[in-house]
Amino acid sequence: MVKRIYINYRLISVRAPNMNQATGNQTELLIRKDFSSYLELYEEHNENLLIYAFLVLRDETRAKIAVRTAFVKLWQQPDRFLQDRTAYSVLFSEVKVMTYLLKSTES
Repeated sequence: MVKRIYINYRLISVRAPNMNQATGNQTELLIRKDFSSYLELYEEHNENLLIYAFLVLRDETRAKIAVRTAFVKLWQQPDRFLQDRTAYSVLFSEVKVMTYLLKSTES
């Protein structure tokens, strides 16, 4: 499914994440800190997470901070975050937390 939205007057196409992939194998690779698997995850989900964060925060810089923080947390402690969860659900949860924290610090 592809959804089209406008951000800063630019048309962005957002596709729903493919949850039917072999997530078990990807989880094992992420826990072993396989960088190519991590990069694949980043390329697959970065744009959707960034759009979500931007829609909440209405600030591109802070949206990038929220998404990057989620990816860094996943990279630093994958075994802590990936217990019985998919990588996308972990990332989305972390982005939601970061957007809440960043939004609560707005002046």
